[in-house]
Amino acid sequence: MLDRARAELSGLTVGKFELVEDIFRLGLIAPDAHVRETVDISKWETRFVPHTSSKAMRALEVINEMLIHPKLRIEVLNYLWEKTMPKDLGWLEVFSKHLTVESGYAILLNLPKTTSRNKGKVLVSIKVGEFLPEDKREGVARIARAKNKMELLYKYTAWPCCHDIASGKSREHLMAADLGL
Repeated sequence: MLDRARAELSGLTVGKFELVEDIFRLGLIAPDAHVRETVDISKWETRFVPHTSSKAMRALEVINEMLIHPKLRIEVLNYLWEKTMPKDLGWLEVFSKHLTVESGYAILLNLPKTTSRNKGKVLVSIKVGEFLPEDKREGVARIARAKNKMELLYKYTAWPCCHDIASGKSREHLMAADLGL
């Protein structure tokens, strides 16, 4: 589906980054313009609630698909690293809960372009590792094991499930990392 849409859009002058930005904004899931619920009006405190909007839920599905796609993943990562600010950690936590196992793996173990990393105010990969729900962590660890990235995943997340899923040699490296060796 994404390949077909990408082929149809190939003649347009709009860049992939702008396309990702439009999906976040039009889907009402952007860090600075999202579906909100007021928590405390006196403090202007709100909470990201995508489940209240079918448009937001569909946009999250599209972003999940884009994160899995090898040619579109980098643009989503660039967007997340550039646009997520320290004030948006509540948004990032809710966003992380709506990631699939595959898209969670994509965010955790792929980096954006250097320019996007330099513009970033939040280490998105590390924070997504903190916020990803427990029930999805084991699936991410299984993908990391299959792709020989278990040590890198453990370095970023320090999830206990990495020890359980790691192969013998990887498990030794994880224990060495725990001991500071």
